[in-house]
Amino acid sequence: MGAVGRLEPVKGFAYFIDSAFRIAERIPSVRFVLAGDGTLSDELRRQAAPLEDRFKFLGLRHDVAELMAAMDVFVLTSINEGMGRVLLEAGAAGTPAVATRVGGVPDIIRDGVTGILVPPREPEAIAEAVLALARDPVRRAAMGKAAREVVVPAFGLEQMVGRIEGLYEELIREKRLDG
Repeated sequence: MGAVGRLEPVKGFAYFIDSAFRIAERIPSVRFVLAGDGTLSDELRRQAAPLEDRFKFLGLRHDVAELMAAMDVFVLTSINEGMGRVLLEAGAAGTPAVATRVGGVPDIIRDGVTGILVPPREPEAIAEAVLALARDPVRRAAMGKAAREVVVPAFGLEQMVGRIEGLYEELIREKRLDG
């Protein structure tokens, strides 16, 4: 199980660690990774310390795609999130996500299809969703496959460039009408 992001309060990583304790109680062999850096780095390390070698802090990484592909489940615990680019990266890697139902996250995660949406600030709900996927490899694989099938065509480079070009063209037309 893993998470990636800025180690800042808005990302809710304290809830990820709280859920890790609950998950580890039920699945002793589980391992957790957290990639990123930020102002909460030391505090989060102290919080996770009792999990010892089962919880690894990876620091700032430039191989996020490979990390996502190595995870069984990606976890996003944000309290507030615009789009959740990391969810696109997880989906492109074929990794299902457990994510908080905030901001633009429900626009990316199809609840029960490409991942599981949970309320923010609820480590028990996060843990239960992760446990459900951990215990059901067939469902987990199906969600990962569905995530990839949704993300790649909808958010691939070609599609995103096309959307940006369309936005620029629209803005140029509007500007000409105003001027």
